[in-house]
Amino acid sequence: VSIPNQQQFIMAVSLTVEDVIERLGGFGRYQLRLFSISGFAYFVIGAVILQQVAVERAPQTKCVVPAANCTVCALNDTFVGSLVDFSTAASSFELVCGRSILRGWLGSIFFVGFGMGSTAAGYMADTYGRRKALIFVHGTLCCGALTFLAPSYPVYFVTRLVAGIGCGGGIVVGFVLIMEFLPNNHRGWMGGFGMNGLWSSGGVVMGLVAALVHHIFSSPREYQPE
Repeated sequence: VSIPNQQQFIMAVSLTVEDVIERLGGFGRYQLRLFSISGFAYFVIGAVILQQVAVERAPQTKCVVPAANCTVCALNDTFVGSLVDFSTAASSFELVCGRSILRGWLGSIFFVGFGMGSTAAGYMADTYGRRKALIFVHGTLCCGALTFLAPSYPVYFVTRLVAGIGCGGGIVVGFVLIMEFLPNNHRGWMGGFGMNGLWSSGGVVMGLVAALVHHIFSSPREYQPE
């Protein structure tokens, strides 16, 4: 083997991943495509996480007959008042008085799914590849979005579990995938401002939509028990 070939071989072996990325052009269209795919997941995750605060909060109630010591919950924990706010999942599924504990379970099951999703997606990414793991994440996020169409509390409960799985997996897979293919001089702003900026934007959009829904559906209508 000639000396030039030996030098080329040594240089090729000593190249790091960052060196290869720089030699292939550094930051380009491929990185932008990865950012759009992973960033979309982060945007949805930010919105879905804030959904717990905006949509699952306790509804506003009032007594049917106003009085100084009136109550909206009877002795058997049944709701005997009236709802003022119809813009929350708690009002849609009557999660008041004795059923108010079910509202807390929605937050718990979401973060149970979050832990399951981060574990499953991390294992899937290492075993079967980042692409298949990302497809899994986007699929669960789409299924989790069905919470807005849930006709009953059990369906809403299950879809929140699925949404948590998608959010946990998206944070693990999306961030690692985009960081792996970025040059060193782009990782700081892309990770801090780019990905986390989309996360924050998703939460802002969810907050604005929730405020609009609250403004439209918050009216003093009487609650009619079944």
